[in-house]
Amino acid sequence: MMPARSHQFTITALGAAALVIGCTNAKVSQCHKLIQGINHGVQAIADVELNRSTTALQIGTALDTTTKKLEKLPLKDEKLQAFRRRFVIVFTALSQAFSEIGEAMSLVEIAQPNQAGITTTHTAKTKVETTSKSIKKISKDADKLAAEINTYCQFSQD
Repeated sequence: MMPARSHQFTITALGAAALVIGCTNAKVSQCHKLIQGINHGVQAIADVELNRSTTALQIGTALDTTTKKLEKLPLKDEKLQAFRRRFVIVFTALSQAFSEIGEAMSLVEIAQPNQAGITTTHTAKTKVETTSKSIKKISKDADKLAAEINTYCQFSQD
């Protein structure tokens, strides 16, 4: 009778190990999907020379698209779901900021060379400067969040 119990224990232990490995692989896969989605949004901003209103508006649109894709990612891991929610907030804020910059830049592009145009240009410049500061703060928050995700996902791969 003893050998049968030992055999049963071994099968149970192997089953538990397979479950843990499967869980880890699922978590790694979910980490990969989330990071890939986030990188898509980061790529929308990277290496872009922001010199026209249409460029800023395109970035805003690209971030909106990325946000919608992130929201649809099938993540079962609760921690990754929380990271996703936080990045959705980040990308939404960045999208709004770039859209505001695009709108301000478009006002400058159509401003007439008169007193009203000068006033419009000054107001737009102030808006761009204020929004740029906001983008810098949001970007720092995003960097911290990305570091948290990387730390969590490195742990998950062990």
